[in-house]
Parts: sequence; structure tokens; C-alpha cells
Amino acid sequence: MWRVWAIVLALAACDSSVGETFRSGERLRLQLWDSGGVRVPLQAGFYGPRLFDRARQESCSLYVYFDSGTNGVPTIRCLPDGQARDVYTDAACTQHAAIRPSRSCDPCYAVSPDPAVPVLRLTGPSVATRYYEKRTDGVSTQCAGPYDGSVDDVVGISADEFATVQLTEPQGDGPVQWTYFESADGLHVIDRSGYVPSVQRSCSWEAREDAAICFEPATQQTVVTATPTSTGRLRTYRADDELLSFLTFDAALAVECAFIAVDDVTWRCIPSQAPLFRSAFSDSLCTTPNKVIVTGRNGQSLIPLGVDDGRIWTTTTIGPAYDLDASGQCQVLLFRGDTTTEYLGPGVDVSDDYVGVTVEVDPS
Repeated sequence: MWRVWAIVLALAACDSSVGETFRSGERLRLQLWDSGGVRVPLQAGFYGPRLFDRARQESCSLYVYFDSGTNGVPTIRCLPDGQARDVYTDAACTQHAAIRPSRSCDPCYAVSPDPAVPVLRLTGPSVATRYYEKRTDGVSTQCAGPYDGSVDDVVGISADEFATVQLTEPQGDGPVQWTYFESADGLHVIDRSGYVPSVQRSCSWEAREDAAICFEPATQQTVVTATPTSTGRLRTYRADDELLSFLTFDAALAVECAFIAVDDVTWRCIPSQAPLFRSAFSDSLCTTPNKVIVTGRNGQSLIPLGVDDGRIWTTTTIGPAYDLDASGQCQVLLFRGDTTTEYLGPGVDVSDDYVGVTVEVDPS
């Protein structure tokens, strides 16, 4: 998501080092978990490092915005978790509102696509009304709707309220060069892109029990090998003296995993290929909302596992799923192979099958 090379920041040394390859900033603090005595920066889901904004006193994750005034250079901001969905109350999609999330949150936020006002804070109370959503087909964006539902009023929060982060250019003298998230206040943490200067492309990581490899996709040739930092159930890796905090392996399940919060203090590492639930409809008029997994693997059947509201479910087939296209027409959802997508509704919560860790804000 962030594999765009930005301008390298010249950073002063920071006294808040928590490891030789990563450090917190004064405002943006890393959140850490322990792996066999090695403290590791937490990755937020499948995307990037999860941070704590001391100025706002809340957790945040990195989002990329392309602002017309930055000459194509992305702006990366650390925004609070957006539990709600950004919608609109007018047919031109100019008046923001938000759909109240199912899980409790205080305050509740929705992340907006507007780079000037990237976060909306829900003010409530939630009322039944008609709402609209922006839909894009990759070429144009339209305001689709109306739909019926309960939405909250919102207050927009200016982009200036949130800390910015830069992604460096590739650095290093080895076969793989690393990129880092850095901030003016001293944050320094590795990104998952390993850049191979000999082919001028990124390599792809694959975690295994005894090692992790980064291979060049075109030739499948291994360009760097990383060794485990521990022999416990959850394993992280080190390569070229860099702790690869973005890569975690569950040795009991023999699979790479990524962290998802299941409550206020526990994060569970679930298989990285597990799909997430998304909103959809169960009827051909798109009036009855539900949640559905729409990701197929290799054109085969849908994976019977999903993550919803911090819990991991085995799932059961319910029926065909529908959604609105960019023009507002209700269409049956298809996945690879043009096979009708079926609902996978929650069945049994299997969260306890996956190892959990506690996380702390870097105290150093």
C-alpha cells in the first residue's frame, strides 16, 4: 500500500531507542509485543506499524493520501481507528455522516477519503435516514444511493491534527535495500518492502519455520534469507541486522500470521491469508444488508474463515450475495472465475485457536 518512494528525511539522533533497528518518536510511540524475549513493534493488521499518538492520547495507524498540492508525493498520516463507515446524507456526496459501528467505541471515528478532513468523529445520536456512498470503477467516481439505514452526525477533524510520517527511499549496501517509516520527531521503523537494486523491484517475503526468504517474483530466485529470533510458537526474523517486525510465523499452525485485536489488551495472530468480512446484501434489490467474504483463492471455493468485529469465525454458506455497482445498480457479486459469490455467515467463534499477545506502548 505504501510502496511509493518518498523523500528521505534527515533525522537527528533519538534517545528513545528500544532496539538497534527501530525507535519511537517523541509524539509517535511504537506499540510493542514480546517474542521470546525480543520486543517487536506491533503491525496493525496486514498494513503497517501500529503507533500511539501522545499528543492525542490514542492509538493510530498509517494511511496514505494524495493531495493535489503535494505534486504527486503521498502524504502519510497516523489516523485513529475508523470503526464506522463514511457515508453522505445528500445525493451529491458532500455532506458527511457515518454509520454507527456494531462494536462499542468512545470516541467513534470514521476515516474519510478527503485528505483535508481525513477523520470524522461521530457525535450521535444515531437516527434512521437515507444515505449515499461514493462508488468508483477505477475510472470515475459516482454518488450512489439512496439507501436506508441509521447514521450519525459527524464533526470533521482537520488533517493538521494528525502527525505525518515519511517513507524513505531504499537504503543499504546489501542485495536487498530497506525502506523505513520515519517522522520528524524521531520515529524509525522498517517497512515490509525489500527493494532489490539489481532488478529495481521489490522482492516477496515467505515465512517458514526455520527461516524466511525474500525472492524475486519474476525468477523466483532467493535474494536474502532471514533467521528466526526465537524458537517459540510465534517467530519473528532478522536479516542483515534488521529485525523484520512485519513478518510473524505461527510454528504450531505452520503459517504466517498477522495481528488483529480481539479485546482491549489482547491481539491474536491469525493466518495472513484469512479474508475479512465486508458489507453486502442478501437480496437482489440490495435492501437487506449482511456481511460476506468475497475473496477467492486460485479460483477455488471461498475460504471458510473470516475475521469480524475482532473475532475469528468458521463460516457457513447462506446464499448468493449482492452489492451496488458504480452506477447504483444491484448486481450479484462474483469472484475469480465468474462464480457466484455466496454468503459466509458467522458460525463458531474460533478466536482461542490462535495465539494471543499483550501489547504495551513503548515506555522508553
